[in-house]
Order: sequence, then C-alpha cells, then structure tokens
Amino acid sequence: MKYYLHHIGDFDRATRHLSRIERSVYSDMIDLYYDTEQQLPLDVSLICRKILARTNEESTAVEQTLNEFFTKTPTGWYHERCETVIDEYKANTSQKALAGRASAAKKALKRQQALNGDSTGVERTYNGTSTNLEPKTINLKPSSVPKGTAGKPAKITEPDEIIFGYGLPMLTTAGTPEKQARSFLGGLRKHHGDDALISKLRDCAKAKPLQPLEWLAAALPPKGTLNAQEKLEAGNSAVLKRFMEKDNARL
Repeated sequence: MKYYLHHIGDFDRATRHLSRIERSVYSDMIDLYYDTEQQLPLDVSLICRKILARTNEESTAVEQTLNEFFTKTPTGWYHERCETVIDEYKANTSQKALAGRASAAKKALKRQQALNGDSTGVERTYNGTSTNLEPKTINLKPSSVPKGTAGKPAKITEPDEIIFGYGLPMLTTAGTPEKQARSFLGGLRKHHGDDALISKLRDCAKAKPLQPLEWLAAALPPKGTLNAQEKLEAGNSAVLKRFMEKDNARL
C-alpha cells in the first residue's frame, strides 16, 4: 500500500495512555504493516531493526506495544484493523483493474469497427454467440427457424430464455461451471431485474472480456439491506475510495 487513512481521533483515543516513545513505535509498526501488506514478523529483533528501535527503551516499547495491540499467531503478529483496511484496498484495486480491462476492450472494439468502416450496431459474435441482443427479444439462428414462419426468424420474448439461453453459453464458454453460471445469473436477475441484466449481457458481449462473470459482477454489484456492521464497513470503504480518487487526481 502506498497510503492509508489515518483517523486522528481513533489513534489518539487508543494510544493516549502510552508514552511518547510507545506511540511513535506503534505508529512505525502500523506503517510497516501497511507497507508490506502482511503480518509483522515473529522475530521481535527484526521488527526493531526495520523501524530503527535501537535503544533498550525503544526495544521494550516494541514488545509492550506488540503485546497490547497485536495478536501473536503462528505466521506473525496480526492486527485486525490493518487487515480490514488492506482487504478493502485490494478489493478497490481489483475493481479498478476490471473496469480498466473492460474499458480497454471497448476501445479496441470501437477501433476495429472504425477500421472496418462500421460505426453502427452491426451484429457480431461473442465466442460464436450473436451480440444482436435487444432488451426484450433476441434473433434465433437461421437453422432454428421453425416451419410455417415464411422463412422469418422467430423471436424469443421470454426473459428466462433470453437470460439463460444467451448468458449461460457466454459464461460456460469462458470456463464457468454451468451450475455456478445458472446460480450467478439467477442472483443478478433477482437483485437487478430482467431489463438491467439483459442490457448488461448485451454490453458484455460487445466488450468481450476474458472473464465475463467478473465483468458482470462489477457491472451489477449486489444490492440489499445492510446491517449495522455492513453499513459501517461500506462507509469506511466509501471514505477510502474518495481518498484514493483525490490522491490519484493529484498525481
């Protein structure tokens, strides 16, 4: 991590009883935790070396602070709040990466359309599947045109058939097991509705991401009632996101 939110009031309340050396040592250990994105090493002397705690008083402060604010585990000294912030940071970075790949794919598609002299919505394919998906209808392939229709393609008008008849092959072709793909599409349908899901399936087909499941998950995030803890975590995530956006704007 290159940066993190420092809540002055929280830190002050948690460390008001410490000496100045202990507060400084604790701050340095927190910086080290975020910088490495992992638990502090079990070797206390190594921690002292990394944060420049050289005197006996400073080394004692390291041991006392570790015992009070960290939890010793078989893999290192664990800090709950640091782990939460690191998880949120990684999740935010992952979402930005997915959005970046989707944007790049969309730009590549537009460039190819321009080279082909095609700036309109000419029908294309996604792994062999037509991208001519409308919110309520989808054209069947000519081979599946039923008899007695005067050679005109029949149209599927049921959302069930559109979502699973079109979205399921998209996901399974990319490697998602069919059972998981059905459950995933059903969940998106339940939380966002047929129209929104069909619209995003069409956008996904145009973008042609390597992992359409991840693309759809980012495009249609979960909705629902949050409990108190989830609201708190969501609020912290929003603050972190705004901080990162401001920081990026300054770069």
